[in-house]
Amino acid sequence: MSQQITNSYGGNGGNAFSAGTVNSIGLFGCQDVDAIVINNTRFGGGGGDPSSPGSITLADNEYINYVKIAYDNNEYVYYLKISTNLNHSLEIGNSSKGTTTELTNIRLLSIDGKADRYLDKITLTYIDGYQPSSFTADSIFILDWTPQNSKMIQYQAAEMNTLNSYEKVSSTMNMQEYSASAEVDYGVKASASTKLTFQNTNTETIKSEIQNKLTTALTVETNILPNQIGVMLVTAKIMQSGSEYWMYPTNEPQYTVLSMDNVQSLQNTYDLTGVLFEQVPALAGGRTAKYGYTYYGS
Repeated sequence: MSQQITNSYGGNGGNAFSAGTVNSIGLFGCQDVDAIVINNTRFGGGGGDPSSPGSITLADNEYINYVKIAYDNNEYVYYLKISTNLNHSLEIGNSSKGTTTELTNIRLLSIDGKADRYLDKITLTYIDGYQPSSFTADSIFILDWTPQNSKMIQYQAAEMNTLNSYEKVSSTMNMQEYSASAEVDYGVKASASTKLTFQNTNTETIKSEIQNKLTTALTVETNILPNQIGVMLVTAKIMQSGSEYWMYPTNEPQYTVLSMDNVQSLQNTYDLTGVLFEQVPALAGGRTAKYGYTYYGS
């Protein structure tokens, strides 16, 4: 199974830097790596020739999947090659010096390190054995439900309702065990949809950071009367990573009040909670398991 790993390569000199998630990257050097430029910020010295091409700006579906490093743990980083899944590459330095390490079949998450006149040390956090997710199906999901004689809560602002949908999904994923590959792919979708930059792609972190944002958001309450059920519905895409299935919302959720005697609109939907049929017996007859989720057929 894929796993998240952090490794460092190079010496202990220089000043520490933390560049975080890589959106663009460039290299400068000659016989050593003089500097690395991440997200338009340069770390290292002012010398060296630029790599060819000078930099890579990652596309929405692009990530770094290969790194080769030559280094000495008592000196510097001598050589660095970086390639992406879309076959864009940068290379600088002297690969015949020092110790050489190759990282293949990865998804790079962040770069940190130390630098002064040269790139002294590079620290890489990445998913080892990364398996990219593939699209499986478009779908409609029940993310939450509110029983009769209670209040259904939604948010005044559309962006807060989107955050709420990702909070529900993140909470459910956090109760299960997903591979690092699935988690990072979900984290990328969550960040793009919510416009939040998460500290990492762990679902517990995503859930907690979203909950913090929702704490002060203005809400709207709807009374759910006897013989009614409130449901939170969202269109979604089901993805597959290896043998695992996961999903992510693709639009703002809809909050709907239905009569317990008229729930045909919930047929052909997936239930993220897995238990709505216990409150609405009419759904039990069509209940089955599909892609790892409870599904209510017609």
